[in-house]
Amino acid sequence: MSNSIFIPEAGRHYVAVLPEHVSAVTAFIASLGESPAAAEPSDDPLITDELLADIAAAGSTTTAIIAEVMDILSAQAGTPENLVTLSERTGRKLSQMQTVWTHLSRHLRKEFGHKTWPIRVRSGYRFSPPLGGEELYYWVTPTIAERWQAIRGA
Repeated sequence: MSNSIFIPEAGRHYVAVLPEHVSAVTAFIASLGESPAAAEPSDDPLITDELLADIAAAGSTTTAIIAEVMDILSAQAGTPENLVTLSERTGRKLSQMQTVWTHLSRHLRKEFGHKTWPIRVRSGYRFSPPLGGEELYYWVTPTIAERWQAIRGA
C-alpha cells in the first residue's frame, strides 16, 4: 500500500509528512542532488519574441509592473527573488505586487491572448537547497532574459 498520491500531469508523487519531520525530509531530498529546476525545460516555446515585445510596449499599470519585474529578473537570469524583494526593488507596494500576481494569467490572456508566464515561479521549499517555506520565488531563464534584454534594448 502506498502512502503517496501520484499526479500524472506533474510527474510527481506527493507524500504527507508530519510537521516535525519536514526539515529532515527536505534536507534528505536536497541531498539527492537533483534540483527541481533540473527537470524543467529550459524555456517555454510559447513565450515568443512577439509576446515579450507586447509586454514591453503595453501601457497598463499591470503590464508596466510585469515589465519592471522582467527587467530586474533578466539582469540576474536564473536567480530567484521573492515578492518582498521584487516589491522593494521596483518601489511598488507589496499589496500592489500581490494583486498583479493574483491576476497575472487572466491579465495576459485578456491583453495578449496568452496565459503562459514568461516568469517562472516556485515555492521556496522546492529549491535545492530550500530557500524558505511556502514563500514563492520568481525568476527568468537565461534565454528569456537575453531575449527580453534585446527587446528592451538593454
